[in-house]
Amino acid sequence: MDYETKTKVHFPSVYKKFLRNCNGCYLFDILRVSGIGPETYRGLSYEEQVHQAFDLEVMQDLYRRKGTPENHFIFADSLVKNTYYVIDMLNENILEIEYRSKKILKSYKNLEIFFREVILEGKNNIANRIFYEFE
Repeated sequence: MDYETKTKVHFPSVYKKFLRNCNGCYLFDILRVSGIGPETYRGLSYEEQVHQAFDLEVMQDLYRRKGTPENHFIFADSLVKNTYYVIDMLNENILEIEYRSKKILKSYKNLEIFFREVILEGKNNIANRIFYEFE
């Protein structure tokens, strides 16, 4: 079954393009980008299970609320920043949204610029020896 049909969520073209190259990712412990999870974990080693993409359907369920605009496609989050990220399907801008208040904190012109800024932040954190610990 087609994943879009299964989840009843239409994927923005920029996210489909991303999935063709990478099924989700983690960047510098700053960003978790969801992908398409496996149908089953049966037969996968523990390491393979741990390194599977964070499931898009779960990501949508975590952050979508009654007031979430229909044109907001939730695709990523940051546990260290308490934010999640959406693709505005009207213009493909990336919006950084604060988890509790649902305020838009920042807007990026497109997915490429967004990823570049996250990578630059990660590189700066490494250069300045800033590391996050998770319990």
